[in-house]
Amino acid sequence: MTPEAAKAALRRQLEPHGITVTITRGGSQETSGLAKVTRVKGDELVNDIEQTSHEIVLLNEDLAFAPARDDIVEFGEHMLAIEEVDNQTRAIAGVVVGYNITAKGR
Repeated sequence: MTPEAAKAALRRQLEPHGITVTITRGGSQETSGLAKVTRVKGDELVNDIEQTSHEIVLLNEDLAFAPARDDIVEFGEHMLAIEEVDNQTRAIAGVVVGYNITAKGR
């Protein structure tokens, strides 16, 4: 599978149920993208993951910058601080197709 085909497949998966999230860095830089946001379940609470944690799958398409720890993710009335960003799980041939993000409520 090519990176372009993987990105198209992820977009098709996210579009029916995904939402647009905005990522803010330093209060001045913003970028938005299509994502699926889920709350962490009780049986997934390990290490630093808490009940206020969310798992986010973010499509890497038209983002002005890559998300990083301490950036803020906003959607609806929620504002979450990014705790961890995994840019390897959804990479194909060295191209990041999407990000797996763990974020915590503020």
